[in-house]
Amino acid sequence: MLRIKITLFIAIWFVFAAICQPVFSNEYRGGRQNGNRGDMRERILTIKKWKLLEVLDLNEKQTEKVFPRLNELEKARENFGIQQRKYLSDLENLMKNQETTESELEAKILEIRESEKKHYEEIQELQTRVADALTIEQEARWLLFEAKFEEHIRGMAKKFRKENPGHDSPRREN
Repeated sequence: MLRIKITLFIAIWFVFAAICQPVFSNEYRGGRQNGNRGDMRERILTIKKWKLLEVLDLNEKQTEKVFPRLNELEKARENFGIQQRKYLSDLENLMKNQETTESELEAKILEIRESEKKHYEEIQELQTRVADALTIEQEARWLLFEAKFEEHIRGMAKKFRKENPGHDSPRREN
């Protein structure tokens, strides 16, 4: 009975969040208006969690373990994206500077590669922690869901850009 109440509460919360803050309303088209790109990301993540809850059919114990671990995983991905944009901006600035030496470029490239390696190791560890709380079947559903959800979001973005050719594509602001 407690499992049903918790699952129902989480489902209602996700539905409420999705209804009250529409992902693709006119106010947020492009994700940049009023500086709401982070809000757009949060809404997409909320919908993703809601759908994931449906797909995985988690019990109460699993829910308590899986969602905090998924939050860690998403945070790690977000932090890496921010860090990579900074590294690439630094590299671009080095390339523009005519006084930059090859050794400076090589050092920055090495720093970027090390950061990527560290990130992939962290992601692998976090994915293992999520998988440890799932059955094999749930893990398989999770992996398929991750791939399909990302593909779906990319498709929606591509469709939006095609339907709104005069609209600038959103750019991340540092």
